[in-house]
Amino acid sequence: MNEIALRLKKFWQGVCEFWQGLPRKWIFFSLLLCTIAFFHFYGNSTYGYLIGRVKYMRSLFAWLYNAYTAELADDSHGLLMPFVILGLFFWKRERLLKAVSEPWLGGLVIFAAGIILHIIGFIIQQTRLSAMGFFICIYGLMGAVWGRRWLSESFFPYFLVVFCIPLGSLGEPISFRLRLIVTNAVALLSHYVFGVDVIAEGTRLFSPDRLFEYEVAAPCSGIRSLIAIIAVSIIYGWVSFRRVTSRLALLAVAPPLAVIGNICRMMLIVLAAEVGGQEAGLKVHESTILSLIPYVPGFLGLGLIGMWIKKTWEGEK
Repeated sequence: MNEIALRLKKFWQGVCEFWQGLPRKWIFFSLLLCTIAFFHFYGNSTYGYLIGRVKYMRSLFAWLYNAYTAELADDSHGLLMPFVILGLFFWKRERLLKAVSEPWLGGLVIFAAGIILHIIGFIIQQTRLSAMGFFICIYGLMGAVWGRRWLSESFFPYFLVVFCIPLGSLGEPISFRLRLIVTNAVALLSHYVFGVDVIAEGTRLFSPDRLFEYEVAAPCSGIRSLIAIIAVSIIYGWVSFRRVTSRLALLAVAPPLAVIGNICRMMLIVLAAEVGGQEAGLKVHESTILSLIPYVPGFLGLGLIGMWIKKTWEGEK
């Protein structure tokens, strides 16, 4: 307990030191508050959606929250990502303070570009563009207040805001292809490795006697684990490696690892159904704990491949 208290005290001291050492903070946060207010009242041109019993129209943030929390949504990670970014900013706090320089007019140009992008999104009713514009505006404000070097130093982790842009229906083509890959892979593994006859038709799996049927539906496509593993690979690569090629190599293996993880989960469902019938397969499918299976090969694979890259490409022992 004492160790936890000491860690919390050290963390709070770090926050206070960073806050005290940050110049022109009141200017930045005043401008940030005005920007947030603008995007709250004039950030969205789509109408008629509800959160609870409250009807929202103009707020960009209400639209984002609605996208993150919608039923069967694949964008719930958007709620977590701002806290991840803030944590990484805290991790880089000493380098960021050293990077503070004089105010830079180029930051206002970036801010203006964000506003223009928002206006375009507002006119054509593409709120994703407005969300991108909002994040660009914040980036521009940081440059205008704390200088060009700050922008360069804060590019990572700030660019992780791309994971805050909801995919929505734009993710359906990716989701459908993932479903096809998983369906065909499970059918092949079932037949040639485990000796279980399974028929694949589109995104559905059948037993030859049609007693067992399972569809690899959109929520089971693995797009959530794909996004999570890609995000972790970017963070891990940027924090751990110096070379761009090392970071790109780790990013390149993230999608295959995510697919392998989802294949493992679907394979477990098929095997459970083969042994205990469709009810057993459904129990595995609906299990909260077993739904985490796709993440295990992904995170374990990233860790092992990362260690190999450090030893071979980065020259660490």
